[in-house]
Amino acid sequence: MWKIKSSKEKYASQFVKIYDDTLILPNNKEISFTRLALRDFVTVLPILSDKVIFIKNYRYPANKSFLELPSGIIEQDETPETCAHRELKEETGYDGTLTHITWYHPIDRSLQKAHIYYADIADSTKTKRDETENQQVIILPIEKALMLFKKGTIKHAPTIIAIGLFKTILTQKAEK
Repeated sequence: MWKIKSSKEKYASQFVKIYDDTLILPNNKEISFTRLALRDFVTVLPILSDKVIFIKNYRYPANKSFLELPSGIIEQDETPETCAHRELKEETGYDGTLTHITWYHPIDRSLQKAHIYYADIADSTKTKRDETENQQVIILPIEKALMLFKKGTIKHAPTIIAIGLFKTILTQKAEK
């Protein structure tokens, strides 16, 4: 096991903290390691009959919009499932029955967890986005969503992972 000799916070915002750690390896070698503390988030794969509900989401750093599944940061004292319901309603106006599929670490220098939920959509409400969210709801037939996935058109990593995990199930739904 690696041992922490020291840890120094170098930067902090509401979204990220950056630490420089000094570690001692099992062979007693001392190394520096930059570590990130990122907030956990959810991604929801919402299915409405034989369609997938996406959002077209503007991303500032790239200065363009991307086709994505609803996603969002888990607020303090909020469960991943509560966050998934909240993000689904806020970003798409829809809600439904959620099933937690899995979680993963999206970056190797952080313990951040990304939770994936599958949603059977039951009803719709009005969207309630944050002021920084420039989004549009896009509902696509499953076949079209799978084609975009296969062609590499979708660039949002959590969306790629969620569709990849459900590719077989989505294909079966599309064939019915």
